[in-house]
Amino acid sequence: MKVYLQVAALLLLGAVAAGAQAAGVLTVDSLYGQASVDRLGNRIPLKPGDTLSERDVVHVGEGGNLSLNFSGHGFIELGSGAELGVEKLPFASYADDLKSIFSLTRGYLRVVWKLPPQSVDWPLYVYFGAEHAALIPGEYFFD
Repeated sequence: MKVYLQVAALLLLGAVAAGAQAAGVLTVDSLYGQASVDRLGNRIPLKPGDTLSERDVVHVGEGGNLSLNFSGHGFIELGSGAELGVEKLPFASYADDLKSIFSLTRGYLRVVWKLPPQSVDWPLYVYFGAEHAALIPGEYFFD
């Protein structure tokens, strides 16, 4: 009985770890120059593979650029001096509520967006000041 419980515990831990790994909806794909994220009052340098979360604010240094993988369903590029707030993200690409919201405070943003085949509705919004854009699949440029 004890061996069965240990095996079950190991399988459960493996499933939890795999789920946490799969849950990264917005990850740093590539980086040129300096970029950081403000997270809960701390500024942390970014590196490829890092995952972003709701309420993160991304800063790209002068002369730098940053590419973010959007759950394999597109990507986001930020240019030199850009600042982007991650307002809302689903916890995973298979979540029930897939709404995603970003706010561009300054700089250049390129979004290439395609809906996942299993999803008929994954709203993606970009706010800039009092205006916003509701994106359908396609390629978009904001500055």
